[in-house]
Amino acid sequence: MLLLKKADASHYRSVRQIGINKCPNPNSNACLFVICENSGKCFEDPTTIDCFKCQCTPDFTGKTCETPLPISPIECNPACQNGICIGSSCKCNQGYTGTYCEIRDLCSFSPCGIHGTCMRINLPDGPMAYCNCEDRWTGKYCDVNIDGKHVSFIRD
Repeated sequence: MLLLKKADASHYRSVRQIGINKCPNPNSNACLFVICENSGKCFEDPTTIDCFKCQCTPDFTGKTCETPLPISPIECNPACQNGICIGSSCKCNQGYTGTYCEIRDLCSFSPCGIHGTCMRINLPDGPMAYCNCEDRWTGKYCDVNIDGKHVSFIRD
C-alpha cells in the first residue's frame, strides 16, 4: 500500500498542493505499490488523496477490494416442489415441509385428533407417521376410548 507523507507546500516547494482530498503527487505511479485484492484492478486517480482507485470484481468492495459482499441467495433454486416461492425461500402447501417443500409432512393434518400425538420417523423407503395415544385411548387415530364411553372418528 502506498504511504504518503503529509507535506506543507510552503515548506516543501517541490510538492504541489492540488486541493483537499486530491492526490498530492499525480505522477506517483501509485499502482506500482498497490495491490487490489481478489482480482481487482488498480487505476491511477489524481482526484483521490491516495492517488489510486481499485475497480473490484462484483463480489468484493473496499479500498483494495478486501471485503466480500454478501451473496444473494438464488430465488428458490431448485424450485419449490409443493409450495410457492416468496423471496428466496419456499412457503410450503399444507402437508409438505423441507427447504423446497419436497418432504411429505404426514402429521400436518393432525391425524391423531385431540387424544394423540403424531410421531414422524424416517425409514429407508421414506417417511412414516404413527399416533402415540394418551392414556385410556387407542386405535390407529387415537379415537377409541378404552372405557368404551366415547368413540370419535376423524376423517381425512
